[in-house]
Formats: sequence, C-alpha cells, structure tokens
Amino acid sequence: MSFVSVMLYLFGILAAGLFAIGMDPYSCGLPLLLVSAAVIVGSWNHKNRTHPGLVCWFVILVVGYFGWRMATSPLADFGRSDALLLCGAFLSFWWTTTGGNSGKFTILLFGLWLLALANVGVAAYQAYVDVDFFPIYGKRATVGFPSGFYHHYNHFANFMLGVGLLSFGYAMAGTARRGVRLVGFGMYLVCFFGIYLATSRGGWLAMGCGSAVVFVGWLSDLWRRKVSWAGGALVAATVLAPLLITGAWHLGSKAVAHRNGGDSGRLEFASMALELIAEKPVTGGGSRSFFFDSMKKWNVAEMYVGSGDIQYVHNEYLQASKMICIAPSMAPTGPMKLWRGDTAWLALVKLRSIPATGRSRGL
Repeated sequence: MSFVSVMLYLFGILAAGLFAIGMDPYSCGLPLLLVSAAVIVGSWNHKNRTHPGLVCWFVILVVGYFGWRMATSPLADFGRSDALLLCGAFLSFWWTTTGGNSGKFTILLFGLWLLALANVGVAAYQAYVDVDFFPIYGKRATVGFPSGFYHHYNHFANFMLGVGLLSFGYAMAGTARRGVRLVGFGMYLVCFFGIYLATSRGGWLAMGCGSAVVFVGWLSDLWRRKVSWAGGALVAATVLAPLLITGAWHLGSKAVAHRNGGDSGRLEFASMALELIAEKPVTGGGSRSFFFDSMKKWNVAEMYVGSGDIQYVHNEYLQASKMICIAPSMAPTGPMKLWRGDTAWLALVKLRSIPATGRSRGL
C-alpha cells in the first residue's frame, strides 16, 4: 500500500460521495476507476503483502457465485448495476487484503477523518442554514434530511457509521500516541453528531449496537492482555451501561422525533420477501427481483399499491436473499455490503490482514 495508492483510494471515496448517485456506469464509473487505479498501483508494492488465506478464498467463491447469478438475472440492467456494486466490493476487499499491514494506514485514517469532517460540515449547513444546499447536483434525493456530500441521507449515515466505529476502536485499544487516540475519540463523537443530523433510524441503532461491540471488544482486550485495572473497568462498565443506554435511547428518540411514526410499509415488504425467498431458496430470483416479484404477494387489504418504495425490501439481508440465495447473503464477509458508492472503505475491517499486536490492535 503506497502513498499514491492510498491517495487514489481516498479520492475514490470522495468521488463516490459526490458523483455516485446510482449504480449506473456514468455515475459510479469515476469512483470505480480510481479504486481500480489504487489496486493497480498498490499491487506494485510487495512489502507487507499478505497471502490469501481461507477467508480470502471464501470471499472469492462467494463473489464468483454472486457474479454468475447477476449475469443470469431476468433483467440485464439490474444485473449490470449490481455487478458494478460487486466490483467495488471486491476491489476494496482486495486492496485492503493485500496491503493491510502497510504503515500507510495512518494516512488513510487521517484522510477518512478529513472526509468525515467535510461531510458533517456540509450536513450542519444543510440542517441549520440552507436545507436546499448541495455542492454538486441541483437537488438531493431527500431534501428534508441532511446528507452531507451524499445524494441520500442513508448513505451519509452509513459513512458516518463506518468512520465513527473505526475511530472508536482505534481510540479505545490502539497503541498510537495518546494525542492521536484522543483525535480518534473526537472523530467518533463527530460521526455520532453526523448520524444525529441525518436522523437515520437504522444508522442510530447501528451506531449504538456497534459502539457496544467495540466497548466489549476493548474489555476483552484488557482481559486478554491481563491489564491490572481490567476488573475495575468491567465493574465500571456494568454500572454505567444502563445510564449510557438510557441516554442514547433518549437522544436517538429526540433525533428522529420529527420522522413519520409509521414504518412506511417495511414490515409488509419483509413479509413478502420471506414468502418469495421460500419459493426459490437456493438460487433466488435474480438482481432486484423484489421490484417486480413483490406484486405476486401484494395484499391490497393491508397496504395499497404505491404506499411505499417497492424497489427494495429495505433490509440488506432480505434483499440479498431474495436476489441471490440465502447462504451467500448471510455470509459474514458480506461482500455486497462493502461497496455502495459511499461505503467502499468498509473492507478495512478485514482483520486477518492486520496484526493482532501493535498500533492496529484497536481495529
């Protein structure tokens, strides 16, 4: 992972937020080209390269199956769009896998922090000054909800979620200088504020659950390293946990208080998706097949047609299970979730490519 490769990757993330408003070649082509260039440049550096292990081969098999199912989908355009998504996921995974031990990770992390700060700054301007402000396109997909550089607030919340949890882990258990770790914790709070601005219910829930996982991981790391004050930290965490959960719940409820109290038909969508999955549990219905197959299970007595966005199930696992099949979509590697224009860099959590000791322990 060379400096040039890291910069190309960061520019790819920036371009994904600014231009990739959909999974079409004209919108996501630039980020894909930049990430591809990062992979090519990074492949010339043989230092610190890790060899593909069992997890890597598993991901390759899953991606291969996904690619075959997309190529044989009923609608070629949907298959092509999902293939672009898959290409970004695999490129990001391969880039971090082959260069995960590089000392340039700190540069990448600081680059992500700068992008996060810029996004939160734009989102704050949208929330408190001009709700119609958008630096690139004339109008955002969801004008009522701040989205930073992104076209949709959910994508902005995804970016805040990834950077925030990565920063939290780095701050809690990393062995970098104390000042850098404090910056990491500060960026975690900044990303927390970003999700507050986005008012994403799923993002808020994921941030809370992810923070709890990071905290438990930190306690486990203290116990594994036999730190003298690990017992005291565990007792303090047990006492403070109810207070923190209550406070987070109250803050989250306040953040989304102005949202529509209903679920926009998403429970009905999930029920229809489960019925459709049961019909084709092995191969699925193909790329974005919920869009046209949902009409087979639509009950107009429960929900009138047109009452919600029927393109997607609004659940990543149900969506992938309906498209492909149950087994790959439930795979822990989640290759389809690693790249959505806005979340390519989530492949950083490929922990096997990063040493368990040293400054990266917090990851």
